[in-house]
Amino acid sequence: MVSQIQAWTRVHPMAIHPAIGISLFLLTFVISALISGSIALARPAMLFFDGQKRDAAKIVFWNAVWLVAILLVAALVILATR
Repeated sequence: MVSQIQAWTRVHPMAIHPAIGISLFLLTFVISALISGSIALARPAMLFFDGQKRDAAKIVFWNAVWLVAILLVAALVILATR
């Protein structure tokens, strides 16, 4: 299957204009951020509007803490493998 795809792409080369490639990448990134933000902030928003502001703030705070922790671990792994 892979060799068939490789043979087809050799016979029918495709080129995408750089502006289209960049635009598709940015659109994909924005959609991903929208979905991730909705997942991370939907529950705190519901709690906030139900009057449970402290619980909503805790969820947002811990989401931020975990994201920073993941970033630091990834940075350490990248720096350690150099």
